[in-house]
Amino acid sequence: MVKVLIFAGGTGRRMNARTKPKQFLMMHGRPIILYTLEKFERHPDIGEIVIVCLEGWIDRLWDYIHQYMLKKVTIIVPGGPTGHDSIYNGLVAMEQTTDPRDIVLIHDHARAHHDEHPGRQELRQRHHGRSRARERRPQPRRRHDRQRAAA
Repeated sequence: MVKVLIFAGGTGRRMNARTKPKQFLMMHGRPIILYTLEKFERHPDIGEIVIVCLEGWIDRLWDYIHQYMLKKVTIIVPGGPTGHDSIYNGLVAMEQTTDPRDIVLIHDHARAHHDEHPGRQELRQRHHGRSRARERRPQPRRRHDRQRAAA
């Protein structure tokens, strides 16, 4: 199964969003996060959606999920003090229900999609045995790179 962990734990500090977190700001009459959730909800390869959210906004997010009848969202967990901690919280929450053969995509809700099916390239690569994680191997640093880094 393909699962998505959506990281939506930010406060919108850089956007200067004072009244609410950026994922809950309205765009065309709907919270921004719904645009991301609906794309994954419609994606034929996605079986489950788990969301990391600011603790004080979890109930509001569940209200939106029920209002817009999103069926693939199974878990919402509170974020941590940093983005890394928040993603970790989400992965821990998924641990009991995730099989080692499952694919877990981690997505920052704030990144806009230009494609109707987000994650399509990653899924295609994974199904053909060429996931990005396997393709990115650390490259040995060349001597002149080490000299530049030392300067």
